[in-house]
Amino acid sequence: MSSEIVAGTANILHQHSEYEKLQQDYSTPTANELTARNLARHGVDVMPDEVSSWHKINAAAVQAKLDIHAERAQAESFAQDAAVNMIASARSYSPAQNSGVEDTPLEEDNENDDESNSEDDSELLTIDELYGYDDPEDNAEAALDDVLKAQERE
Repeated sequence: MSSEIVAGTANILHQHSEYEKLQQDYSTPTANELTARNLARHGVDVMPDEVSSWHKINAAAVQAKLDIHAERAQAESFAQDAAVNMIASARSYSPAQNSGVEDTPLEEDNENDDESNSEDDSELLTIDELYGYDDPEDNAEAALDDVLKAQERE
């Protein structure tokens, strides 16, 4: 057991280094098994193949092949763009245009509507108004979820 106790983010680097030493001195299966066993002693139920995945992610981070912050910024930017596009699309949507049926307005019903519609069209909905959650962070997360789901479908 190490005489030095490391905690927090520094512990991630320390454990990564210790895992690599085990891997080099013995083998990957041995490093995976011993790491899983140590985690189990601390109440963390992990299979040896999951340890291998953990190491793969850490190795990518060490080699600067992982940038979660940049990925988040890009996804949030896509979410913002998607929300703006959805709002613009919803505002320009006309059932008559999309159904192929010609719109025949009834003059008595539409006289007062023209004025109120032009006022509504000038106001763009915000993400908070579009999603309707009380917490703006919840609205942003919902928009991001929608973007990620749309990207999965592509």
